[in-house]
Amino acid sequence: MFLDMQEHSEKYSDEQIETMMDVLDQLPDMETTWQKFSAKQGVETTCMHDDRQAVLHPLRRWRRVAVSIVGVIMVSVIAFAAIRIVRHSAEAGGYLKSSTQETQIANLHRQPMEVMPDDSIRVFENVELQQILSEIADHYHVGVEYRNEQTRHIRLYTRWNSSAPLKQIIERLNAFEKVCIRLNNNQLIVE
Repeated sequence: MFLDMQEHSEKYSDEQIETMMDVLDQLPDMETTWQKFSAKQGVETTCMHDDRQAVLHPLRRWRRVAVSIVGVIMVSVIAFAAIRIVRHSAEAGGYLKSSTQETQIANLHRQPMEVMPDDSIRVFENVELQQILSEIADHYHVGVEYRNEQTRHIRLYTRWNSSAPLKQIIERLNAFEKVCIRLNNNQLIVE
């Protein structure tokens, strides 16, 4: 059962593993038991010193194997629990959400656009794509062409770093679900 538990720990519940560990904790002191047994049987107990070989009782060897197996099982259970905790906290904390969800801000009562202390960063909150692209196009000296009029009025929450390359800004805006922008001959094409 110990070997099966070691090879297939997923078959056993935490309670079964705990029960097995409790059973191992309740085993009698092997050293005392061996001393009593060897005294009754007249078996010589020696340790490994120099060239002499130790005469070990089978229970003593079994104890070493059991302790090793329990150690491996404990490490496996701890690793499994740690992985579960990390995944749960990542999901609960929102670390696994999409970039669109990360950029949305719940507070709709702020001004539509706010200038950060760093003049190269602008924050757009609930601003139409048309206004955002107008400022970006003016800054990079490119034109804007809309292939779908509805996309002009998509409202976004995003930050724009005007010192970043234009391709990087386009990639960031394309991360939004309903936005598809490409650069073609100094013209931003919005589909």
